[in-house]
Amino acid sequence: MLRWLMAVTLGLILANYQTLRAEDDPDESRLDTALESETQTLRRKETFPAEEYAKLATRGDATLNGRLFLDHPCGKCVPVVGETVAIAPATRYAEEEARAIEAGLTIDPADPRARRHTRYAETDEAGYFTARDLPAGDYFVAGSISLPGANHRRRAIVRRVRLDAGRTVTLALSRHVGRD
Repeated sequence: MLRWLMAVTLGLILANYQTLRAEDDPDESRLDTALESETQTLRRKETFPAEEYAKLATRGDATLNGRLFLDHPCGKCVPVVGETVAIAPATRYAEEEARAIEAGLTIDPADPRARRHTRYAETDEAGYFTARDLPAGDYFVAGSISLPGANHRRRAIVRRVRLDAGRTVTLALSRHVGRD
């Protein structure tokens, strides 16, 4: 049940996740960092850009291969088995969500129309996953990992990747023990 809840939460988060660069938005005042005292959830300010999402393709011929794992300081690679990885197009709507994730916070759920463009893949016994028939474009790929000795604390790992038509990209989603 916990794995399913994490997958759904991660999918909602990543349906609109977009990385931020300082040069893209020097005015950080747009993000309301005030938290609701009871729920610890940021309220969205941005509205869903229906026109931008309407232009996104839903099928293509790109492939994403990856591996979700914990990189232990002793050199041991610990695969994350049976975990759902979310693959979502990078859009401008995701900016607030990206900031929340980077700060370790949650944000109001994304518009359901964004989820239509999110794909999911399951990791195998060695932590590998594959997603096929993806349209070309920029994506955020995310998985979740339990940190050892952290009372089952889970951390999202998010990477941005560009997929070109007809090509295969390989990606490592890893977290080093001791790094947050």
